[in-house]
Amino acid sequence: ILILAIGLNMLNITQFKVINYLPALIVVPFLLWVTHLFGF
Repeated sequence: ILILAIGLNMLNITQFKVINYLPALIVVPFLLWVTHLFGF
């Protein structure tokens, strides 16, 4: 049961990390585009 709980916890952590990285993948290119647009 403990191994199963650890496995499920690992899955939840990886899903949470993917969800956290998705906005970053959108925001970072947008910020680079904006800074390029304003010539910073």
